[in-house]
Amino acid sequence: MCRIIFPLLLVLVIMFAGLLSANVKVLPEEMQEWGNGESPEYFSIAGMQFHTAVAVYGLALGISVVVLLWWAAHKEMKIHRVAFVLLMCAGAMIALGKWPHANVGWDEDTHRMWAYLFSGWDEYDIRVYFNMFNTWFFGYVPYTLGMALGKLLGLAENIALRLSFMAGVMIYSLVCAYAVKITPKYKLTFMTISLLPTCLFQAAAITYDATVVSCILLGVALLIRELDQQETLLSGRAALGMTVAFTLGTLAKPAYSPVLVLLWLLPAKKFASKGRMWLFRLVVIILLIMCLSSMLLGMYDDQMAGDSRLPDTDSAGQLEFVLNQPGEFAGMLGNYILHVLPRLMVESSSAWAHLGANQMTSWLLMILLWIICPMCCVEEDKAFLLTAKKRTMLAIIGLLPVFALMFAQYMVSTPVGYHTIEGMQGRYVLPILVCLSLAIMPPEKWRVHLKKGSRWIALAVSIALVAVIYWDGWTYIISGMQSVTGI
Repeated sequence: MCRIIFPLLLVLVIMFAGLLSANVKVLPEEMQEWGNGESPEYFSIAGMQFHTAVAVYGLALGISVVVLLWWAAHKEMKIHRVAFVLLMCAGAMIALGKWPHANVGWDEDTHRMWAYLFSGWDEYDIRVYFNMFNTWFFGYVPYTLGMALGKLLGLAENIALRLSFMAGVMIYSLVCAYAVKITPKYKLTFMTISLLPTCLFQAAAITYDATVVSCILLGVALLIRELDQQETLLSGRAALGMTVAFTLGTLAKPAYSPVLVLLWLLPAKKFASKGRMWLFRLVVIILLIMCLSSMLLGMYDDQMAGDSRLPDTDSAGQLEFVLNQPGEFAGMLGNYILHVLPRLMVESSSAWAHLGANQMTSWLLMILLWIICPMCCVEEDKAFLLTAKKRTMLAIIGLLPVFALMFAQYMVSTPVGYHTIEGMQGRYVLPILVCLSLAIMPPEKWRVHLKKGSRWIALAVSIALVAVIYWDGWTYIISGMQSVTGI
């Protein structure tokens, strides 16, 4: 009974403290008016006004701290449950704490337009629908459901937007926590990637990126589970689950489709016969071609003039340059890969609304992910390590979508013959970060040696992630969210 009553009382105390801290009477002056003169949202309890953003922040942080304390005191708490609570709290802090209409630029405004249209919030006729439809739709499903539910309930637009954000957070948290649960190995690596600040910020905003990250994370977890069960034949259900996860994760952004090739890593002994193995691989290739071909649908086919947002772009002219001067293009590409891409990969983890995208935070997160997490054997039953060959293939296949995105950005967003690639963002690496992370694995004897302390390693990493997330969150709130997001 004490195990139930004590944490509930502690949660209630922290919630109450969070509400008190949100009272407008104790807020600094800069938090009572945001950058463009807009007033933040408030709510009232017992005649007192509370700052919505700070109240949600206090409650989310309080619950996260209680969960971490409870995990430290009780060995039986499962890591996927911890992941789900932390994801939901941090996601809610972002989704409910920010002004509903705040966005970080042209892209997010466009993403919201699709969610409004697909959910029926904005009306359009069938001709407009077919003209605009593309496979981005699959990435917007969580947010579309939230907006549609808001419309069905007759909610105001601001509330419907918040409901849409929370629907994205809920589905992202469920998929990521399930990936942590089912992967038999490297659970902390999966949890850390899902809790990266940039991933959370994307989940709490209307964008297809969170769907891509979570579905690919789930697909890789399913694959690792099958690789771990070397003596068990691949079932039809497992095969379907992996292919669906990877396909849904790439339809929203077809440049990531090469990750489907990961399914070829399944050894021949996972199949009842060689015929079934090659049939499965053929299906994978067909799905890959279909996903890549989906770029020809709808808005994707209107790019030969280049990106309309950027001056001096010409996709047809750029393609002619690449074909006529392949040596110059190869030199530019090699220089970009060596000098620019590594920096983008590191900075991707904390590029949150232009806050926290600094070298110190980024390197801290990468040290946690690539050095500390691989040493953790929490909830692992037996020794298992991907072979050197499979780790190499993971890295190569994981980089293929990055190269595809680099080529696409050079074609669409870069002036003809330019000496670098314009439009590339570090966050583009996040969906395949799990492949690159699993490719960096220490010797198995090191991991086994640290098995007794693995729970404490996992706890320490979780505390560090929570500290980074809520530090950025507080900076995001107190600085005036609209002023820093370009509103």
